[in-house]
Amino acid sequence: MHRGRLPRKGGYEVTLCDILPELLKPAKRRGIILEGAENLQQTVSETTTNIDDLASDPPDAVIITVKANALPLIASAIQEFQQEGMYVVSWQNGIDTELELANVLGKSPVMRAVVNYGCGLKGPAHVVIPFHHPPHYIQQLEDTATAAAEAITQALSGCGLETHHTDEIISMVCARAL
Repeated sequence: MHRGRLPRKGGYEVTLCDILPELLKPAKRRGIILEGAENLQQTVSETTTNIDDLASDPPDAVIITVKANALPLIASAIQEFQQEGMYVVSWQNGIDTELELANVLGKSPVMRAVVNYGCGLKGPAHVVIPFHHPPHYIQQLEDTATAAAEAITQALSGCGLETHHTDEIISMVCARAL
């Protein structure tokens, strides 16, 4: 989510980042298509193939949705433009993904989510969602970021992705892993 750009769905500008340009092009042209348990088509005005491009206009929040083995590289790239008031949400399955981020970025800007949907890539910017069981949950790693975690949950919910703040994220992550 960026400050100072034209608002999109929910009033927030989103920049989509992927290292493969062929996956990004349709997101700008025709939009990202979600189909299945949720159906939506939404264009994305900003894309980049390099996370370093975010340094020129650092986002308020970075939501990470990659495989866990990419986290050290992504965290070190974010560290280069990290600033006070910018938060990073591990929006992915797996154990301790938030701790991988916190090892590089520190605990105060890092949050963890529990995601209650499944998805698969049907094609570039075309996602199939076989199930979606809202709500999703977010928790900050340090209490100093509680207000930011609550604001991010409100922003996501306001955009149609029902998300709640919790103080039970670790037990929820473990339950999802079983």
